[in-house]
Amino acid sequence: MEKREQIDELEILNNYPLRLLKNFFKKDLGEYLKSIDGEFNTIQKELGIYDYSTYKAFLDSKLQDFKMEADLFRAVSLTTPETFYYYPLNIDLETNIETIFECLNSDSRYTTYIDKKLFEFSQGGLLSIRRDENKLIFLFEKGIAITSVNKDKKAFYVSCTIDFDKKLLYIGYMQGRYTRLQLSDKISIRELLANIIGQIEKMPLKGIEIQKFGEQKLLQAFYKMFLEESTCAIDVIKTKADGDIDEKVNVALKELEVIETEIIREKLTALKYQDIALRTEITDFIKTGGYIFGFSLIDRRITRSRNKNHEHNPVYMSKIYWSLKDLIDDYQELSEVAFSWKFYKNDFGCRLNPDKYNESKKTELVEVEYKITNNDLEIHYYKTNGNPLLRENARNKEDKINYVLYKIEQYL
Repeated sequence: MEKREQIDELEILNNYPLRLLKNFFKKDLGEYLKSIDGEFNTIQKELGIYDYSTYKAFLDSKLQDFKMEADLFRAVSLTTPETFYYYPLNIDLETNIETIFECLNSDSRYTTYIDKKLFEFSQGGLLSIRRDENKLIFLFEKGIAITSVNKDKKAFYVSCTIDFDKKLLYIGYMQGRYTRLQLSDKISIRELLANIIGQIEKMPLKGIEIQKFGEQKLLQAFYKMFLEESTCAIDVIKTKADGDIDEKVNVALKELEVIETEIIREKLTALKYQDIALRTEITDFIKTGGYIFGFSLIDRRITRSRNKNHEHNPVYMSKIYWSLKDLIDDYQELSEVAFSWKFYKNDFGCRLNPDKYNESKKTELVEVEYKITNNDLEIHYYKTNGNPLLRENARNKEDKINYVLYKIEQYL
């Protein structure tokens, strides 16, 4: 009799919390459920509305459908987070995901968290530990966010992934949820990251050491990425020029009747490039792989100079970009840089070329900003073309993350 009561209690406790479901837009979650289960499609047609309570009741009736649960897990641990912090790992030769997973699974402190489902009762903190190919994913619930309009309560999730292939640890969360944390849960980013890393370091992960890239290495890597995109942009601008730019600059120097100096020549050339850039379509930059839409330079003699187009248009249309470009080349350091990239999903090394465009290859668009925050590598992913199907969104996000890391790994 006592055992039956315990089972009944578990059945009551096992349900999808509304604070989880409210992390998704009503319409997106509804479209996902319609695509994954024909029964819900019928229910949706009868109701004709998108409602969290309806979704919860339906999902609670499908607790044995682990595919749905897996999709929701990937969504909150990978798709919805837009801010990630990255740390390099030193992994011993004899250490791999098999040995680490076995250690976690045999430790009584963590056994219950292995593959623990989102609908299983939890009081916050560490929620679940999952294995995804050669990655270990730790999902935490670190508080409740309160929306400003209707005061909805939404769970603030933080994911921590150990990627054995890339030898990286990365921590991700939703910036919007973090800024709306209720007063009792508020914590600084520095404290949040230290808390997550501290919990990971206490786990039986022998042979794994969490490190940092170092500020100087990141400053120089951002500059090299900036330089690469600037060079590609100038190539695009040159193709739009009406005649030879150098020749036009020579004519201008003669008309001005000034003593020719390299500085004046560079200024006139930059002015001409800016003029052409203003008349260049944004799609012309996208067709060649993308463009820069923001950067930040710390001039140690003066102050910080930041240029970012809020509409995420190319910075080459801005006077500030051309004014600071020489100074950036002198310092060869940047503290922030933001890109809009279009890339081949299965061929990162092949840059898009409008004259050799391969229609058979699938492309993806990503808008991303690299920053140095507290000497850590922060990468912010901006939302671009979304897909209401959570499963497709997860695949697309993974492609974007892999490409964004590929771009910076070349210079680290």
